[in-house]
Amino acid sequence: MRDVFDAQHREMLELTAAILAIVNDCPSRSSDQLNRLRLALSKTVTGHSKQESALLRAAGDAVPADIARRYHDELLKWRHELIACNSDWPPDRVWNDPRGFKEAFKPIVDALRARLSWEQGVVYPVILPLAA
Repeated sequence: MRDVFDAQHREMLELTAAILAIVNDCPSRSSDQLNRLRLALSKTVTGHSKQESALLRAAGDAVPADIARRYHDELLKWRHELIACNSDWPPDRVWNDPRGFKEAFKPIVDALRARLSWEQGVVYPVILPLAA
Protein backbone atom coordinates (compact mmCIF):
# COMPACT_ATOMS: atom_id res chain seq x y z
CA MET A 1 0.00 0.00 0.00
CA ARG A 2 2.88 2.35 0.77
CA ASP A 3 4.03 2.08 -2.85
CA VAL A 4 0.56 3.04 -4.07
CA PHE A 5 0.38 6.04 -1.76
CA ASP A 6 3.90 7.15 -2.67
CA ALA A 7 3.01 6.94 -6.38
CA GLN A 8 -0.14 8.98 -5.78
CA HIS A 9 1.88 11.57 -3.87
CA ARG A 10 4.32 11.84 -6.77
CA GLU A 11 1.44 12.17 -9.20
CA MET A 12 -0.15 15.01 -7.22
CA LEU A 13 3.15 16.88 -7.07
CA GLU A 14 3.77 16.27 -10.78
CA LEU A 15 0.31 17.62 -11.60
CA THR A 16 0.86 20.78 -9.55
CA ALA A 17 4.21 21.26 -11.29
CA ALA A 18 2.52 20.75 -14.67
CA ILE A 19 -0.14 23.34 -13.82
CA LEU A 20 2.55 25.86 -12.94
CA ALA A 21 4.54 24.93 -16.06
CA ILE A 22 1.62 25.52 -18.41
CA VAL A 23 0.97 28.87 -16.75
CA ASN A 24 4.64 29.74 -17.18
CA ASP A 25 4.16 28.96 -20.87
CA CYS A 26 1.34 31.51 -20.92
CA PRO A 27 1.61 32.38 -24.63
CA SER A 28 0.11 28.97 -25.39
CA ARG A 29 -3.01 29.94 -23.40
CA SER A 30 -4.08 26.31 -23.43
CA SER A 31 -7.29 26.39 -21.42
CA ASP A 32 -8.12 22.80 -22.35
CA GLN A 33 -4.80 21.56 -21.03
CA LEU A 34 -5.06 23.66 -17.87
CA ASN A 35 -8.57 22.34 -17.24
CA ARG A 36 -7.44 18.73 -17.82
CA LEU A 37 -4.56 19.13 -15.37
CA ARG A 38 -6.79 20.70 -12.74
CA LEU A 39 -9.35 17.92 -13.14
CA ALA A 40 -6.64 15.25 -12.97
CA LEU A 41 -5.31 16.79 -9.75
CA SER A 42 -8.78 16.86 -8.21
CA LYS A 43 -9.45 13.24 -9.19
CA THR A 44 -6.09 12.06 -7.89
CA VAL A 45 -6.59 13.87 -4.59
CA THR A 46 -10.09 12.44 -4.24
CA GLY A 47 -9.04 8.86 -4.96
CA HIS A 48 -6.01 9.09 -2.70
CA SER A 49 -8.02 10.62 0.14
CA LYS A 50 -10.69 7.93 -0.11
CA GLN A 51 -8.11 5.16 0.19
CA GLU A 52 -6.35 6.80 3.13
CA SER A 53 -9.61 7.62 4.88
CA ALA A 54 -10.75 4.01 4.54
CA LEU A 55 -7.56 2.83 6.24
CA LEU A 56 -7.97 5.44 8.96
CA ARG A 57 -11.54 4.30 9.61
CA ALA A 58 -10.51 0.65 9.59
CA ALA A 59 -7.77 1.40 12.13
CA GLY A 60 -10.38 2.88 14.46
CA ASP A 61 -9.14 3.57 17.97
CA ALA A 62 -5.59 2.58 17.06
CA VAL A 63 -5.23 6.02 15.49
CA PRO A 64 -4.71 8.71 18.11
CA ALA A 65 -7.59 11.18 18.08
CA ASP A 66 -5.32 14.17 17.45
CA ILE A 67 -3.88 12.54 14.32
CA ALA A 68 -7.32 11.58 12.99
CA ARG A 69 -8.70 15.07 13.68
CA ARG A 70 -5.72 16.81 12.06
CA TYR A 71 -5.92 14.44 9.09
CA HIS A 72 -9.54 15.33 8.39
CA ASP A 73 -9.45 19.03 9.30
CA GLU A 74 -6.39 19.83 7.23
CA LEU A 75 -7.59 17.76 4.30
CA LEU A 76 -10.93 19.58 4.23
CA LYS A 77 -9.22 22.96 4.53
CA TRP A 78 -6.74 22.16 1.75
CA ARG A 79 -9.40 20.82 -0.60
CA HIS A 80 -11.54 23.89 0.05
CA GLU A 81 -8.59 26.13 -0.83
CA LEU A 82 -7.97 24.18 -4.06
CA ILE A 83 -11.63 24.41 -5.06
CA ALA A 84 -11.72 28.12 -4.22
CA CYS A 85 -8.58 28.73 -6.27
CA ASN A 86 -10.06 26.89 -9.25
CA SER A 87 -13.27 28.90 -8.91
CA ASP A 88 -11.55 32.23 -8.38
CA TRP A 89 -9.12 31.64 -11.24
CA PRO A 90 -10.93 30.53 -14.39
CA PRO A 91 -8.60 30.09 -17.38
CA ASP A 92 -9.18 33.57 -18.81
CA ARG A 93 -8.19 35.14 -15.51
CA VAL A 94 -5.14 32.87 -15.28
CA TRP A 95 -3.98 33.95 -18.74
CA ASN A 96 -4.64 37.62 -18.01
CA ASP A 97 -2.76 37.51 -14.69
CA PRO A 98 -0.42 34.50 -14.59
CA ARG A 99 1.67 36.03 -11.81
CA GLY A 100 -1.42 36.52 -9.65
CA PHE A 101 -2.49 32.94 -10.27
CA LYS A 102 0.93 31.60 -9.33
CA GLU A 103 0.86 33.68 -6.14
CA ALA A 104 -2.55 32.19 -5.30
CA PHE A 105 -1.63 28.62 -6.27
CA LYS A 106 1.84 28.40 -4.71
CA PRO A 107 0.57 28.31 -1.09
CA ILE A 108 -1.70 25.42 -2.09
CA VAL A 109 1.27 23.55 -3.56
CA ASP A 110 3.37 24.30 -0.47
CA ALA A 111 0.57 23.08 1.81
CA LEU A 112 0.30 19.91 -0.29
CA ARG A 113 4.02 19.22 0.07
CA ALA A 114 3.84 19.76 3.83
CA ARG A 115 0.79 17.54 4.12
CA LEU A 116 2.32 14.70 2.13
CA SER A 117 5.42 14.84 4.30
CA TRP A 118 3.28 14.77 7.43
CA GLU A 119 1.25 11.81 6.12
CA GLN A 120 4.43 9.86 5.36
CA GLY A 121 6.02 10.64 8.72
CA VAL A 122 3.03 10.53 11.07
CA VAL A 123 -0.05 8.92 9.53
CA TYR A 124 1.48 6.03 7.59
CA PRO A 125 3.48 4.62 10.52
CA VAL A 126 0.15 4.29 12.37
CA ILE A 127 -2.20 3.04 9.65
CA LEU A 128 -0.04 1.00 7.28
CA PRO A 129 1.06 -1.67 9.78
CA LEU A 130 -2.60 -2.21 10.65
CA ALA A 131 -3.49 -2.66 6.97
CA ALA A 132 -0.87 -5.35 6.40
